[in-house]
Amino acid sequence: MSIPVIRDHPTTRSDKGSRNNWGSFKTQRTMSMTMDAWELLGGLSDDYKMNRSEILEILIRYADQVIDLRKEREILLKAMLDD
Repeated sequence: MSIPVIRDHPTTRSDKGSRNNWGSFKTQRTMSMTMDAWELLGGLSDDYKMNRSEILEILIRYADQVIDLRKEREILLKAMLDD
């Protein structure tokens, strides 16, 4: 009898969604963000006891359904200039 192998990351279609709550294949990505954004992300991660990746997953899925990103960007940048 063989012992099943538990993978950290799914690698085939049959594994799709088997290692995360989103039912979707996850892979590492490289991205750039400001240090301020990184620190804010870390604070959210600490506050909610989730890793940064999960916080981003939630925010991105929420933004896709609810937020006008161009408008929000304009509001945030204006607020920074007004400070």
